[in-house]
Parts: sequence; C-alpha cells; structure tokens
Amino acid sequence: NDLALDIAQLLVERTSVVNFILPDLAAKSTEKTKDQFYCLSAFIKLFVTYMRNARNEDKDTFSWSNTQDQILLQWETGQSATVHVLVVHAMIVLLTYGRPNDNANDPETQLYNELFNMWIQDNNRMPSGFLLDTSEEALLLPDWLKLRMLRSSDDKLVSAALMEVEPTQLVLFVQSFGIPVSSISHLLSALDQAVINDPVTMSQAVVDPSYMANLVDIQHERGAVGGQAFYSMLTQGKEAAKPEEIGKTDEEVPTQDVWNVKDTREVILPNSMDKLARLLDQIFSDTTGSESGSARLFQCVLQTASTDKVKAATIIKAMDSLLSSSKREAFAQKVYTATFRSCPILKVLIAKHPDLRGDILP
Repeated sequence: NDLALDIAQLLVERTSVVNFILPDLAAKSTEKTKDQFYCLSAFIKLFVTYMRNARNEDKDTFSWSNTQDQILLQWETGQSATVHVLVVHAMIVLLTYGRPNDNANDPETQLYNELFNMWIQDNNRMPSGFLLDTSEEALLLPDWLKLRMLRSSDDKLVSAALMEVEPTQLVLFVQSFGIPVSSISHLLSALDQAVINDPVTMSQAVVDPSYMANLVDIQHERGAVGGQAFYSMLTQGKEAAKPEEIGKTDEEVPTQDVWNVKDTREVILPNSMDKLARLLDQIFSDTTGSESGSARLFQCVLQTASTDKVKAATIIKAMDSLLSSSKREAFAQKVYTATFRSCPILKVLIAKHPDLRGDILP
C-alpha cells in the first residue's frame, strides 16, 4: 500500500520527473525507448498487483491513517475495493500512455489490458466511487484528469472522459491545447449534442461567441469534424465575420460547412518586452467587445504564442514583468477577471513551457 501511494504521488505530483522517465503521450509504441518501456511496464505491473489484492481485500479489515482520502469502489460485477484517491488518479494517468507495445500476446500488453478493463468497462463507464468518511459519491475524474484522458489516443478513454460532462466543462475542454484531432472531434460531437439537449444552458456557457466560433474554425482547419450545431448557435446561423469584412455586403456568404480561419497577420506583435507588456495590459483592460481592437490583439497573441517560440518566450517575460511591477495587483485582477482571455493564453504557454526553458531562464 505504501509503495503504491508513493508511486501514485510521483505520477500525479512530480510531472517534471515523470516527463523524463516515461514517454510522451503522443509517442507510438515503436518510439518508446527501452528504459521508458521498462519503467511504464513496471508501474503497470505494480498497480495491477495492487488492484488484484485490493479487490480481494475485506473492506472491514482495510486500515488507513486518513479515511477522508479513501474511496470505496464498486464495479457492476459486484466486486469492490478500498483505494486511496491519489492511487485512482495515478492508474488513470498510466492508462493515458497507451499499451507498452503493439503485441497483443505480450505479457506487458496483457497486464495493461487488465488494468484498462478494471477502469473502463464495456459501456465506457468507470466503477462507482464513494467516500469512506461520508458515503457520498466521490468525484473520480477531476477536470485536469479528464483533460489528460482527452489527450490520449484511445477512443474508450476519451469517451469515458466525456461521460456526464456539463456544458461549461465542454466549453472549457474545447479551448484547451494539446488535444489531438480525434479527441476534438469527440468534443465537437458532444457540444452538438449539448446544444440539441439544452440550447439555453449552452448559450450561457459561452462568454465570447465570436472567439469560440473562430476556435471551431481553427479546429476544422486541423481536420476535426462535427460541431455544426454548436457553430450555428454561436453565429446564429451565419458564418462569423472576420474583422476586415465588417461592413462589406458584396461578398458571397459561405455555408456552415465551409470553415475559414480568421487572418490575424494584419497585427504584428512587437519584439520588445516592454512594448509587449503594454500590449498585454491593453488586452486585459479592454474586454468589452468581441470585435474590438483588443479582441483582435488577443487573437494575434494567442496564435503567435502557438506558432512562434521566440515570441512565446517574450510573452512570458512580459507577463512576469507586469506581475513584478507596481501594477502587479491591478494586472493580476484583470487576468483573473478576464478568464476567457487569460485561460487560452496561459494554456498555450504552459504547453510550450518545456521547449522555452532555454529562452526564458537567465
């Protein structure tokens, strides 16, 4: 039990170490190094052994020092187990790495499949969980773990992550970065269904329809499919107009199945950190309209941070400069308030951070 909890803390809380010893989420089986393969296989074997014992353990004799972190799991087969919540999260994290190799007869692959089938049942649902100290239903999948599952390449994991997801969560997830195209298609399909089931709630969940419509455009440029009902709700049945097209009436209006990405090349970001800091302050100060100058600057910053490594590093330095200046409290409040702008920018920067260390560290 102690070893399983220690490894769980490593997998969930020590991401810098895990990124070094385990393969990238997008890595194929053939791209995993021998050390990464051995490490991943060892972790899987540890937790499979742990779960075999836990499911055979009498819950009345199971003792932990802190019961508020323990969950009673119940499967549809009638089996049950008492497990620390951190161990649950760690096992789901392990599953997102995929099978150690593609050989179905390999013992390591069979162990992975056993662990996978424990957590993802035939109906793509997970076992039920209840808190030991209150008997209330436990939240097995917090948002960060659902996002992790959405970044995996397994359709069953993606489907499990989208089970019983609220409209606000769907809107948050579709704005996240690092999600593969196949998972984005699942998300867009879920958004379409949510629009059909409860259009009022979905409309209320979107803060900036113009930005969201542009985001759907970009995802379709990547190759994602679906999202027509969601896009139609955002644009009221009309394609979102580009800033430079406002006031023009002589151009053909495309159908909703034609997807165009807004052109932000008209805005050129400064290379100076000080100038970029002033620009960021402007973006978070003026949040009144989706077609304002600051809205176009925001789109430019977002796209540039995604594609330009040097500019992304400069944006980080500019934000650090603002948060270290006399304006830090006022700027922090603006960033906190305008989450529909700060969250997308920060998610891009966090995703690119491993590649930027050499550019931002002194």
